[in-house]
Amino acid sequence: MVWSFASDGAGHEENYVATGADGVNGIAIEAEVMVVDLLRDTMTMRLAFTPRGSWADARGRLTREIRVDTNTMVGARAITFRPGHDMMPFVITLDLEHGDILDYPLDTYAVNLNIDTFAKAPGTDGFDEAVPAMVKLLARTHGTVFTSRFDQSSKPGEFRVDMQVSRSNSVIGFAVLMNFVMAVIAIALFSIAWAVAMNGRKLEFGMLIWAAALLFALPAVRNSLPGSPPLGALSDYCVFLWAQFATLISLCMLVMSWLRNRA
Repeated sequence: MVWSFASDGAGHEENYVATGADGVNGIAIEAEVMVVDLLRDTMTMRLAFTPRGSWADARGRLTREIRVDTNTMVGARAITFRPGHDMMPFVITLDLEHGDILDYPLDTYAVNLNIDTFAKAPGTDGFDEAVPAMVKLLARTHGTVFTSRFDQSSKPGEFRVDMQVSRSNSVIGFAVLMNFVMAVIAIALFSIAWAVAMNGRKLEFGMLIWAAALLFALPAVRNSLPGSPPLGALSDYCVFLWAQFATLISLCMLVMSWLRNRA
C-alpha cells in the first residue's frame, strides 16, 4: 500500500534536449500537465518559456523574434514573441487518442505533443532559423500515470514527444476491490434468498429491507468509483449488471416466500 502511494504521488518528470540543441543556448520550455479529463478525452498543458544563453539579454528577455508552433485539439497554434519582451506562458488542450473510457479501469490513451521553435533570420520576413529547445515535461495529476518517449526523428527546431496516459495503481486497485465487494455481497444475498425460497429457511423481515436497500445502494457504489465511466463499461458487464440482476431476483424470491408464508 505504501509503495503504491509513493509511486502514484511521484508523478512523471523528464528532461529532453531537442535535436540540434546543446542544452545551454536556446529556449527552455516547461511543459506541465494541468488537467486530464478521460471522460472528454482531453489533456490540458501549460507551456512556460525561458530564453537561455545567446537568446537572452541581461534581464532574461528575448534577443531575437521567435515563433512557437504547437498542436492542439482544434488544430495548430502559433505564438510570436518579440525581442526585448518576456515570453509569457500559455495553455493548450490536446486530444487523447487510441483509448476508450468504457475499458475502465484498464483504459490507456496516447497523446502527442509537438512544439516547433523558429526565429526570424536577419534581413528576412520568414521564420526559417531553427531555435534549440530544452524541454522539461512534468505530469503530476492525481489518479493518472504517464510515460513519455522522445521522437528521435525530430528535426532541428522541432520537438516531438509521444506520451501514454493510464490510470494509477490506486485507482485500478480500488475499482477492482469495489467490484469484487459488489459481487460478493450480491452472491451472499442470492444465497440467503435461495435458502429461504428453496430450502425452507426461516424468513426474517430484515432480509427484505437488506435486499431492497442493496438494489439502490449498488448503483451509488458504482457511480462513486474514481473517474467512473458512463453506463455500459466493461466492468458493468462483468460485475455491476450481474450484481443488480442477482439482487433483484433475490428480492423477488424473498417477497414470494413472505407472501407464501402469510397465506
